[in-house]
Amino acid sequence: MTHVILKPQVEWQAGNSVIVKTLNLLHHQPHEACFLANSVNTDTQIKPK
Repeated sequence: MTHVILKPQVEWQAGNSVIVKTLNLLHHQPHEACFLANSVNTDTQIKPK
């Protein structure tokens, strides 16, 4: 395996909105602590839906 793309999907309650910068941070922080992402020796990308 040479490349992994994770595509997490987040759903917000009706009427709620989020700033794109905040959404990217919500995906980036868990990735830094992710057991799988830190265990594989391949390129891992996060592309939120």
